[in-house]
Amino acid sequence: AFLLGSVGIGITRSARYYPLVTAVSAAVNIGANLLLIPRFGPLGAAWATVASYAAMAGFGIFLSQRLWPVPFEWGRLGRLVAIAGGVLGVGWAAPAALLPGLVWKGVGLLSGLGLGALALRPAQRT
Repeated sequence: AFLLGSVGIGITRSARYYPLVTAVSAAVNIGANLLLIPRFGPLGAAWATVASYAAMAGFGIFLSQRLWPVPFEWGRLGRLVAIAGGVLGVGWAAPAALLPGLVWKGVGLLSGLGLGALALRPAQRT
């Protein structure tokens, strides 16, 4: 998301912003690690990394859009994020037993792929 969303930084040759984005992401990672590792251990470290990458993507896209606005299709992107969240939720809700869990997750994944294909199809022109 960061690489695709920060294209405006590259187009405007404003590479000086990359270290700033990286520093913000590192600060989020350190802060989240300090908060999450004592309580959740290695899983907290994993979520801290997710948070830092999300901060990097969000801040990079924010800066990039201010430098060189790119008309992203935010509605389609939002639908894809919602579908991915739904697939993640289905995976978390899967039974613990191996075979039923695999079937549950497989159905969730295939459903997510189908919904994603629908969300990405070109708009009908009339």
